[in-house]
Amino acid sequence: MPSTHEIQIMLTKSVNVAENVQAVTQAHDSAKNILLVKQAAEYAQNLHRKVKNKDRTEKKSLDNDLLGRTAYYQGQVEEETYSESNFKIDDYRGKILDLRL
Repeated sequence: MPSTHEIQIMLTKSVNVAENVQAVTQAHDSAKNILLVKQAAEYAQNLHRKVKNKDRTEKKSLDNDLLGRTAYYQGQVEEETYSESNFKIDDYRGKILDLRL
């Protein structure tokens, strides 16, 4: 039968091993989090570049007669959609929406 001193040594060694394993898993988790943050930053930069490339001004030739007509029709369409948009919002008022990512 082993002495109590040997049992204490085995116990402290197993506690040290458990602490080391926990430290390794925490280091691994933090490394994964850092990598995810870097990937998210790169993704955001790529999206920002794409948006900047599409922000160039477009040259258009305008016809004055058509410009007046389209403004008149756009005003009529906006009045119709405004009254309908209130009803769309009212459909969801007071209800719980389930949004999942």
